Amino acid sequence: MLLACDPGKDHFAYSVVSDKNKLMCTGMLGFTISSFSEAGINENVKEFSKKIKAIFSRWKIDTVVAERYLVRGSNSKMGASCEFISFMLGIISDICLRNKAEIYLITPAVWKGYCYKAYGFPKKTGMPEVFGFLHLSKNLSTIPILEHQFDSAGIALYWIAKTKKEDAYTRIKKKLVYLWNSNKPVSKVHLKSYNKVVINSVKRKKEIKGVL
Repeated sequence: MLLACDPGKDHFAYSVVSDKNKLMCTGMLGFTISSFSEAGINENVKEFSKKIKAIFSRWKIDTVVAERYLVRGSNSKMGASCEFISFMLGIISDICLRNKAEIYLITPAVWKGYCYKAYGFPKKTGMPEVFGFLHLSKNLSTIPILEHQFDSAGIALYWIAKTKKEDAYTRIKKKLVYLWNSNKPVSKVHLKSYNKVVINSVKRKKEIKGVL
């Protein structure tokens, strides 16, 4: 099983994909390490490790591919995020070692560049749009799948093309649409935002035989 991670200081998304390129699940971790205070660091590490180990145990993960965080310019907030994310990836690396799993770290430009080029999108297009989900709300409480989760699915898409020379787009999108429709909000306020999203079919430039 492949675990694709889009890590963040506050929002840590992941997708699990089977050896047959089927998206098994996608979600948000629910706990991240965003403080190095002496009072809480050890408990934070235990809680974060517990969440990751649960994913490994449930899905029998043998490969992890995760986005590295790159600091651009002199933005101090980005530097802090980089430190937290690198720390969490270090913990995941240790869990991989203990479970005899492999881990690979990739930059945003690499996997996003592949998706843009393979499916004919201009640079800086969001992954929801790449998968055909248009007008996605930025309100984290109104939609069943968050933009970060689409990113983790995009990371998996790239990795499958790179390592297997196969295009998993159709299978992954089909499961994303299913998950979207099966988690319809109950609240009228949430439903209004949910209904704004239009799921279109994306015409790919060509069938992928590997990384372009």
